[in-house]
Amino acid sequence: MNRKNQGNRSVKSFLLLFAGLVLLAGAVAVGITYERNMTLYSVHFEGAVLTPVEVLQEVFPADPGVRIDSLDMELLAQPLRALPHVKEVRFRLDSRGRLHVDVHERQPVGVLADRTPAMLVDAEGVAIPMVYGLPVDLPLIYGVPLPETRESEGRGGSESLGGSENLGGSENLGGSESLGGNSIPGDNGNDGESITPFSQVRDLLLAASSRSLMEKSLSEITWSEEQGVVAMSSERSLLLIFGRGDMDTKWRHWEEFAVQVLPREESASYRSVDFRFRDQIVARTTGGADL
Repeated sequence: MNRKNQGNRSVKSFLLLFAGLVLLAGAVAVGITYERNMTLYSVHFEGAVLTPVEVLQEVFPADPGVRIDSLDMELLAQPLRALPHVKEVRFRLDSRGRLHVDVHERQPVGVLADRTPAMLVDAEGVAIPMVYGLPVDLPLIYGVPLPETRESEGRGGSESLGGSENLGGSENLGGSESLGGNSIPGDNGNDGESITPFSQVRDLLLAASSRSLMEKSLSEITWSEEQGVVAMSSERSLLLIFGRGDMDTKWRHWEEFAVQVLPREESASYRSVDFRFRDQIVARTTGGADL
């Protein structure tokens, strides 16, 4: 009797397993058929700030009503990536046939103020058009050439920045001289990449943007062959000399100096602050004295 009961239970288990597999296969088949017959209901663009949604919609090559399985996502992405402010796009399709397009835009770090017209530039050195009507609170960059490989990628008629020798009409910043896209002699990054004037400026701006306390403390920035990265402070128009390399540490020194020293009464005579020396900050007064 026990053997008969065990046999019945085995048969029931087998039948239940078989029925489950049949249901699963049927569900998969229904799902595949549903997906193949699904049509695109709507397209939603998300994450764009610099690029108007109307522009994204205009270049997007798929309209609602087309079958989902006929869409080539790579072909859909190409005209979006060709827009000047778009760096990458990602697609997400929900069960209702709505296609969500996540737009990742280039994040500007400064304004190339000596171009006509002025352009934004991102951390990779790609020049992108200004968005008129959208407030831009970024440092003005003068006389800093973009990497040669990026000059051809910048859209909107980018061209080499040449020979600006001051910060927008401010005092001369050490006779800055454009170095083209050439690397700085003898300098290489930790990953073997050549250090260029733009990479030095970019590193300083990225160090600034990572700290909200002093992020807006630079108004203008340039490159000097003799002094390296040179900037003008937003308040009091102090000349800030950062030199070459280790911009994160030098930016911390500027933060400490601004918080601890500038509030003092005697700091009113300061004309420039030099951060090029290890463990030492040199402040020069209007009379030329080093402090």
